[in-house]
Amino acid sequence: QTISMRFMHDIVNFNNQQEVIKITAKNIVIYTQTDCSACINMKNFLSEKGLEFEEKNINDDESAYKELIEKYNSRSTPTTIIDGEVVIGFDKDKLLSLI
Repeated sequence: QTISMRFMHDIVNFNNQQEVIKITAKNIVIYTQTDCSACINMKNFLSEKGLEFEEKNINDDESAYKELIEKYNSRSTPTTIIDGEVVIGFDKDKLLSLI
């Protein structure tokens, strides 16, 4: 049984059976652009890991674009924020270390 898609997987023994449970909450925001292949890869990667995220498309949301520049000093997409840690681009190794 899945508690939430927003958590990482951990395997535990429950009634002598191994069960996959979700236990570690992650706050994930991804800044994207329309037709950005790296953004699509990032969203697919996070979804495949069973993680929920908030997407902010900077083409559709001017305040998201302003936030990306001012708060995270980035003009690139995808820029992903995981529990306050900034990942610019699709850096799989850094992502794995944060999730």
